[in-house]
Amino acid sequence: MNLLRDARKRKEEKTGERWSQMRVAQELGVHVQTYRIWEGGGGNPSPENKKKLKKVLGIECDDLIILKDQKRKKKEDVFTK
Repeated sequence: MNLLRDARKRKEEKTGERWSQMRVAQELGVHVQTYRIWEGGGGNPSPENKKKLKKVLGIECDDLIILKDQKRKKKEDVFTK
């Protein structure tokens, strides 16, 4: 599951427009590589950027925190097996 990618695809379905990573990054005012890192599950958007993500993609800040925790748990599981 990729929360940001899924939200971007839902935005495309809802608007009927293409929402590339570049377009989302431009709307957020961040470098496209920064957005790609977030979409890939890395990094941690600032509180201000989390608000922008909510506005642009409809993502709740708490959803991003939960997603990070799930990813961290999966990594821990890999190392404990």
